[in-house]
Amino acid sequence: MARRKRVRTRRSAPKRARRRRSSGGGKIQLLKPSAMLYGAARQRISAMLAPLTARIPLGGIADEAGIIGAGWLISKFGKPRGFVKQVVQDAMTIENSRLGEAGAQMALGNGTQRSGTPSMIIYG
Repeated sequence: MARRKRVRTRRSAPKRARRRRSSGGGKIQLLKPSAMLYGAARQRISAMLAPLTARIPLGGIADEAGIIGAGWLISKFGKPRGFVKQVVQDAMTIENSRLGEAGAQMALGNGTQRSGTPSMIIYG
């Protein structure tokens, strides 16, 4: 059993400090309904934004940038609450991860050279 920390008081008997234990810290959520809903609706959202994203000169990542922009506009001016807010946050998180993946593919190529060893471009 761990020793308790003693606290100075004006009483004659020493008072012992109480430590609180947090419950459930660090739980991992395996299934996230808001992200699942966004994943199910992503193709429809992408099709709705296609006329706008066609004008963005970013090539293959225009779709992701358009959805991130739409999510930012919804969160900034729409003031979503509850489940809708969580869906918008998850949508932006998913699209940011897709942007990161596309950026890594552009910077590193497809990840292999002809010899089969991992390739890496160092800009300096």
